[in-house]
Amino acid sequence: MKPNLRKYAAGLLRPAFLKGRLGALVGKTVEEWGLRLAYAGKVSRWLQENPLEPQFDSRYELYSHVIDSADLRGPITYLEFGVATGRSIAWWVDNNAHKDSALYGFDCFTGLPEEWYWHPKGTFDQGGATPDIDDKRVTWVKGYFQNTLQSFIRSHDLDRRLVVHLDADLFTSTHFVLGSLAPYLKPNDIIIFDEFTRLTDATHEFRAFHDFVTAYGMQFSVLGASGGYVQVAMRVDATACA
Repeated sequence: MKPNLRKYAAGLLRPAFLKGRLGALVGKTVEEWGLRLAYAGKVSRWLQENPLEPQFDSRYELYSHVIDSADLRGPITYLEFGVATGRSIAWWVDNNAHKDSALYGFDCFTGLPEEWYWHPKGTFDQGGATPDIDDKRVTWVKGYFQNTLQSFIRSHDLDRRLVVHLDADLFTSTHFVLGSLAPYLKPNDIIIFDEFTRLTDATHEFRAFHDFVTAYGMQFSVLGASGGYVQVAMRVDATACA
């Protein structure tokens, strides 16, 4: 853009910016699609640099591969964010039988706190009821993550091998969890995303992961994926302080 034209454009936008009207001028839809386009480019570059292999037909086949390839038969601390009906945490209960493992399910059990894609606020509501899983190693942590996670971290030892299962769907929730756990993640800990990205939108779990890695400088390796780009398992290779 030529200097005079740039100055003219800035003169048009400045009043709207200063009076807080730029959002109305741009429009919510334009804003959202601008964000989608920006992260579409970021996820495309990331996938070129990090092939999602091996690919599996189901998330449970991916979980089995992660247990075998990452040697997770021993004692682990499993943290699941976004439990809903509890199918994933139930699978981990059945497939890691070590008596010293501890499994924690974080959820408000009243559905999404905000809209996610075509799912309105409140989708996945379980009426506040926790899943019926009869295993003394399982503990439910009820409430919004921002109200429960920090106190949980202060009162629990996270030195054991961590498996962090992120199924919160939303950017805000996922980003909060990653930032909160950043000081406690260690090489060889495992992170599994349940909704890593969609072809039409990379502005939730992928965006949270991308922004987290950019801010904290951690390094990860892909262990496998299922559903194309949807479920993705990663190993922490190095933290910023390593």
